[in-house]
Formats: sequence, C-alpha cells, structure tokens
Amino acid sequence: MQWGFDHKKTRSQFRELLGDIKGKKILDVGCGPGDDAEVFKEGTYIGIDISSNYINEANQSYGHIGQFFCTSIDDINDLNLSCVDVFILKGVLHHLSDTQIKSMMESFENIKNENAIVVTLDPVFFDNQGWCERVLAEMDRGEAVRHQEAYLQLIKPFCTNVETYRTHQFLPPYDRLLMKCHLV
Repeated sequence: MQWGFDHKKTRSQFRELLGDIKGKKILDVGCGPGDDAEVFKEGTYIGIDISSNYINEANQSYGHIGQFFCTSIDDINDLNLSCVDVFILKGVLHHLSDTQIKSMMESFENIKNENAIVVTLDPVFFDNQGWCERVLAEMDRGEAVRHQEAYLQLIKPFCTNVETYRTHQFLPPYDRLLMKCHLV
C-alpha cells in the first residue's frame, strides 16, 4: 500500500504515533519494495513480504539500512525473530481473512518484546462515508476492506489501549483507518 497522494502528511502521522524508535526492533509486515526502511532507520528495521520481486528490490535499495525476508505471515515464526518492539502493518489487514489476522496476531505473541505495539493503516468503510471514498475502497484490490468496528473486533483480543484515527486524503478522495495498540 502506498502512502497515498498526501504521503508526507500520512507518513508523518504514522511516524508520530510510534514516538521514539531509536534502538527498537521494528517488523514491517508487507514491506513491499522496502522504501519505509528509510523512515524507520533509527530502529533495527526488518521487512517481510510474500513477493520475491519486492524483497529483491528492497535488498538492492535498502539492504544497507535493514534486513528483508521473502516469507508469508504464516511463516513469521520460522525467521527466529525475538524481542520485536514495533509491528507495522501498513495496508496489510484488508488483504487478510479474519482467520489469517487472528493467526498472525497469535504469532506476534511468540516474538514480541514487553510493551510491544502494533500500528496499522488500511482502507476503511465508515457510516455516512462519501460516495467516492466508498467506491474507491470497494475497488481496492484487497478483498477484505472492513468497517472500523470489524477491524477493532479482530485486534482487541490481542491488544490493549487501542487508539484509532481516521485519515482522509482529498485527491483522490480516500479514507483510511490508522490504529495503534499495545500487545497484551
């Protein structure tokens, strides 16, 4: 998922939610071509994606900043990671079934550090949403764009202190749900 037309604003909001990441281990699930490694380089950055093309591109462009692995969310535990402080899920949840999200969140339990956080950014449906925003969300290639309440129902069993923010861009008109929560 790209940051969107107003990517500087969205990236800034996302980064602000994380606070100080210096020295923290960050796992970016669905890292794509790895360009977010630059944004999170103050920490120890690890990116995973199921696309070998993306991972090859990430290693070529950002391998000096972070580590990149071609793997699915089902195989996160095979990476032998530990003590992850921050889990980034930018544009991931709306591509996963409810069962896949629950399984992924359970796998985070095995590799998280104390006080670990999860930050997500996904397209969302809202009541009274503009028609154009709704149509664009419906057209998204992710097959599981949800209402805010549905995202929360999936995340809350694994997290506490869930903060939600609606982000909106004007061109093209698009709504996203930004969530930050602490893993239990």
